[in-house]
Amino acid sequence: VDIKKNSSINIDRKNLLKPSSKIEFKCQSPIQIPSDFSDYLNHLDELVLNSWNIKNKASAQRLIDLSCALLKSKWEGDSQRIYLSRAKAFYHLNDYSSALENINKNIKISKFDKDKSNSIFLKGQIYYELNRIGEACLNWEKSSNMGYLNAKDNIEKFCY
Repeated sequence: VDIKKNSSINIDRKNLLKPSSKIEFKCQSPIQIPSDFSDYLNHLDELVLNSWNIKNKASAQRLIDLSCALLKSKWEGDSQRIYLSRAKAFYHLNDYSSALENINKNIKISKFDKDKSNSIFLKGQIYYELNRIGEACLNWEKSSNMGYLNAKDNIEKFCY
């Protein structure tokens, strides 16, 4: 079961100046909180780009630490992408409870069906790893109905 599918990265920069009220958790390495908008964007770019290529526990933890710095910053631009990246990192660390918590936050704040369908697919992956196959299949079915093509493969493999 592979969640590392490429997708287009569309960062909505128009909402990046809203103050952040998000909390951080499970941070291990103190990455400096971005002090200016350029640093924020650099951190965000690193987070989003690397979330599609998590190679090991160290790279997963780096994403979590980056996300903590972003969530503590005074900007709240792309928190849906931050929570998606956190969910992927926790998934790769086999911390499925934290992955599920972050993917649920992501789904709640996602504005576009394309983003939601990707996230709902990942939610199915998490449920699959928790051996909650029925819930996995429901999420993959929902993701498929929203247009996420990779979900059909999982439905055929694991749900029938």
